[in-house]
Amino acid sequence: MGSFGAAAALVKFGVVALFGFAGPIFDLAVRRKFHPAYYWGVGTILISMMIIPPLAFSPLGGAALALVQPLHLAGGPYSAP
Repeated sequence: MGSFGAAAALVKFGVVALFGFAGPIFDLAVRRKFHPAYYWGVGTILISMMIIPPLAFSPLGGAALALVQPLHLAGGPYSAP
């Protein structure tokens, strides 16, 4: 996503939101109503996309990284080759 420069995060958000809204739009067009689960599904996607970036660069995110990074580097099943 480097080719999008400073707008990369916004482009990513837009693409994921398009996929999130595709189901409700289809249901609305075909069935004239959409399933209530879309409120939870699309809401969860959008809220998580807004919460994760600030959390990742916060002190709490740094502490979480410090906890899991040794597991990644210690030769466990998820370690780098």
